[in-house]
This record gives sequence, structure tokens and C-alpha cells, in this order.
Amino acid sequence: MSRYRPLQAGQDAGKGYVPPERPLAFAADWEAIPVSSGELMRLVGWYPVGFQRRGDTYRLALPARAGERRALINPITGRWFGHQLPLALRLYPLRLVALPREDGTPGEPALALDTEAEAHFTTAAEQPLLDTEGQWTEAGRKRLQALQRYQQRQARDQQVIQRLAERGLFIPWALNLGSEEVPAWMADWYQLDAARLGELTPQDAADLHVLGGWRMVYGHQYSKLRAGAPAHLAERLAQRQAAQQNEALDGLFGGQGDDIAFDFDFD
Repeated sequence: MSRYRPLQAGQDAGKGYVPPERPLAFAADWEAIPVSSGELMRLVGWYPVGFQRRGDTYRLALPARAGERRALINPITGRWFGHQLPLALRLYPLRLVALPREDGTPGEPALALDTEAEAHFTTAAEQPLLDTEGQWTEAGRKRLQALQRYQQRQARDQQVIQRLAERGLFIPWALNLGSEEVPAWMADWYQLDAARLGELTPQDAADLHVLGGWRMVYGHQYSKLRAGAPAHLAERLAQRQAAQQNEALDGLFGGQGDDIAFDFDFD
């Protein structure tokens, strides 16, 4: 059963999302944070962007956790510990869900809410997504448009990834979030084979160009210069967690937040 329910004018009039004290707790155990190729310009200067294998396919992502070693989300405070918050986290708890038609076929995508965030979708929000009449507010329209753009980009990215996979371009990437003495290797983590990229036929290269795939390829390749960043962040976060273990909850969620404040203002 889906965790997401479509927003409804009657039920959700005047409501918006009020982040909890641990705003990213929902993603604290994720091994990787999905990203889109449209975000790479903001991310590749900070993180190595790779490909997480999921069954028979891959997805573009940031390395976040290897075992108990975490690099990007502090599980104690539920806050972002790195730089440049990815859209997948900024857009939570909403997504576009295709509602089934009477004949069972997928219908038009509708804006839907993660039911696990239901308690935080209230009329106390400073920026409601629907007004008291159940109509979209400016903030609601912006969120809907952002999700539409993000979904379109992800669909195009998966076309590119499928083309790369068909050409056998993915190879394992041994990325260590730990130290040399105590390694913590990313599971199911892949990179593009640079040598085989150079052997693509002109037609394969042109096909990638048509799909906008070279943005992903070049962004991924450039980001590998930051391969050591997750281990550095993970070490700093481990130190931060150790210091926080014995602090009172008021201290954790008050003025002693993590290095990068979580910004819910969405443009």
C-alpha cells in the first residue's frame, strides 16, 4: 500500500508543512541520497556523485551511509551535515503520484503527501500550499511546478542511465566512508568506466547528446575529484555525534545545531 495520499481541497485547505525538530530523520538511514543531473552544478564541487545499483538498474546519487558510518545526515539532530541540500530532501514530504483511472490505467499525476508526515502538515504552517478555499497558493503552485520539473528531469536521467547500462559502462566503485584502518565501503556503488566512454561510437555519443546525457557524464567524472570528501565529513560527524551523546535534548535542538542549517524556504 502506498504511503502517499493525494492532497484534497476539503481535507487539506489552509495546510502546509511544518518541519519537525529532526527535519531529516526520515532519511537518516538512507545509504544514498538521490539527485538529478539538473543539480550537478551545485553538488559536484562538494561531493562525489555516483550511481547506486538497485536491482537491475541504477540511480544517480550522493553517498550518505556505509554501515554505521554516516556522512551527510546527523541521526541525532536529524539535520544536514554537508553543503547544498539536494532537491529530493527539500521537496519532502510531497511527490507526484499517478492516480489510477476507473479502468486501472495510470491517470494524471497528483500532488501527494507522505502519510508519515501527516502530523506536520497543518494549518499552523507559515506558507500553506492550499488556501482556506482549497485552492493553490503561490507557494503551492511553486512546489507543484518544482516537483513536475524534478520528475521530468529524473525520467530523462533514467533514459540516459539505461543507455549507459546497455553499453556496459558501469563498473564498481570502491568508495570508503571510513579510514584506512577501519574502512566502511559503500554498498552497490558504481562509477562510469572512463576508458569505455572513450570508445563509444559516434552514434552512441550523439544519442547521449540528444538525451542531454553528457551533463551527467561530465558532472560525474568531475565530481570524482571529491572522492575523499565523504570520509572527511563522516569523521567530523562521528566526532560531533560523540560530543552530543550526553547533551540534553534542548541543547541538541536549540542553539547548537550542525554546521549547515536546514533551509526549508523553497524557491
